[in-house]
This record gives sequence, C-alpha cells and structure tokens, in this order.
Amino acid sequence: MVELADYMREIAQSAEQVEALLLKQLILQMPVTYRDVFILSRFRGMSYSMISEELGIPIKTVEWRMSKALAYCTEALSDPGGD
Repeated sequence: MVELADYMREIAQSAEQVEALLLKQLILQMPVTYRDVFILSRFRGMSYSMISEELGIPIKTVEWRMSKALAYCTEALSDPGGD
C-alpha cells in the first residue's frame, strides 16, 4: 500500500520536474543576448562587472540585457498560453 507521505513526495518531485522543464524551455526561447547574461548571473553567480569582463561589453549593457531578460521571463510567465 502506498503511504500518503510517499505519494505526496512523488507529487512534489513531479512538480519540481515540470517547473525545471518549463524554466529550461523559457531560457531556450529567450533571445541569445539576454540568455547569456541571464545564465551567467542567475546560474553561475557572476556579478555584472564579471559578466561585463567575460563578454567584453559595458556594464550598462549587462544591466540593460538583464532587465530585458527579467522582463521577458515576467511576460512569459504571466501569459503562459502565449495569448
């Protein structure tokens, strides 16, 4: 017999997998110039100045691209159906 706690853990794991897949799809659909900055900042933990050096672009460009990347995420998540 399946215990309720085991069942709830399975549901939670499935939900985490779905969220991870949706995040991956969102990032892959993001314009490349935004994606690079987003990944370096959010997944590699790099500061804007480090990203600026890594990509050879001004820090203001990093800031602008990150704001665009976050806006892209916000828009995509607020309208998941693409309507």
